[in-house]
Amino acid sequence: MLFTIPAMLIAERYGYKRTMVVFMLGASLAVLNVFAMGSSIAAPVVTGLLADLTGTLAYGFFFGGVVVLLGTLFILFGAR
Repeated sequence: MLFTIPAMLIAERYGYKRTMVVFMLGASLAVLNVFAMGSSIAAPVVTGLLADLTGTLAYGFFFGGVVVLLGTLFILFGAR
């Protein structure tokens, strides 16, 4: 109930189309936050696992670089 009051006020003030943009932005930021926090939990685990298996932390950094590269490619080519 508490979250519907600002939604009603925004809809009344700016109209339906502007309201949908605001809610889509909020949903997008929520999804981004879930993946960002999930990766901040998973990254040390994966890096530690790779360090235990290989004996060096270098592969953890390589893995992080590959993840960043794949994310960049997805943003450039996949989000159309």
